[in-house]
Amino acid sequence: MTKSELKEKLKRKLGFPYVKVEVTDDQLEDSISDAIDKFCEFAIGNAVSEYYFTLPISAGISEYEMPKGITDIIDYEEGGYVSGINTLFTIENYFYSNGILNPDSFVNGNGLIGYQQALDFLETLARFTVDSYTYRFSRFDRKLSLTPVPDKNTYLLIRSYAYTGSFLNNWNWEDYVDKLCNEKWVQEYALALLKMNLGHIRRKFSNGSGSIGNVGITLDGSELLSEGKEEKDKLEEELDEKYAFDGYGISMGVM
Repeated sequence: MTKSELKEKLKRKLGFPYVKVEVTDDQLEDSISDAIDKFCEFAIGNAVSEYYFTLPISAGISEYEMPKGITDIIDYEEGGYVSGINTLFTIENYFYSNGILNPDSFVNGNGLIGYQQALDFLETLARFTVDSYTYRFSRFDRKLSLTPVPDKNTYLLIRSYAYTGSFLNNWNWEDYVDKLCNEKWVQEYALALLKMNLGHIRRKFSNGSGSIGNVGITLDGSELLSEGKEEKDKLEEELDEKYAFDGYGISMGVM
């Protein structure tokens, strides 16, 4: 469903063409855009996914433009530091070789408690290890700023959130918006926002005088406003419970 098709569907949901719907095309656009923005902000793993990419940085340059589709920068790892179970002379590799991080070796006495203690130790070590840079990400212009200014050429492994599929070569925003317009939550949230907007408008005619195209029809401004707000609150609760990303659960097995 395209955005234009969704606009017509929303108008029909509000009673058009049987009754005049007192909303402009701009108000329809705003409601759909607000619904998409809300969905993308919270629906991590649905509208937005986690991506890793390498960013070359240069000495003397502190600001870098991020790829299209990036919505947030979560963390980074400096290229000069090597880690992981597949790299020799690292703490992770030592733990893995001794069965502490290897699920296959749980039966040898280390167990789940030792595994969790090792993870806690690595997390604490990472927390107290000083990073080379602090960073600030601007969503409006997709710029990443590093402090202090880099004094050498290196690279960063960036952990980010981005619109799902935006790292593919053929991705574009217009097609992505059309895809999100098929989401039931986006449709229902946009409708709830329109009901609230329309309710505010119709309350001005609550004395019983009909607007043009609604002669003889009693306008339901307050009721529509209340209905829209109730649906909006319910949908936001559903977004938090059903779509919001809570992190990955604990799993055991050979990777």
